[in-house]
Amino acid sequence: TAKGDIFGLIQFLNPSLSFDEIRKILRPFIGLSPTFPVHERPSAKPAPDVPCAVKWERRRLPRPGSPTWRYLTETRRLPTLVVSVAIGAGMLREGPHGSAWFAHR
Repeated sequence: TAKGDIFGLIQFLNPSLSFDEIRKILRPFIGLSPTFPVHERPSAKPAPDVPCAVKWERRRLPRPGSPTWRYLTETRRLPTLVVSVAIGAGMLREGPHGSAWFAHR
């Protein structure tokens, strides 16, 4: 007397199964398996193998008003004294897009 679909029937026969588990049971009956497109990265020139120390030295020091400075002092609410001391200790550089690079010592 109960009406419903095949998902409801499987759930009725085995109430402990989740919807995802029911789908896995039914896949062989319809001959479909999920497929995912393969993502191909566009071919680009390989990045030169530059040592980390050289990359670090090439980055600018944050300065008042720079995107990195504003991020650290306004968004992250670090005191300007802390940011200044980190710069003076050689522990902080500007990263791309206003990000910050920190030396791990």
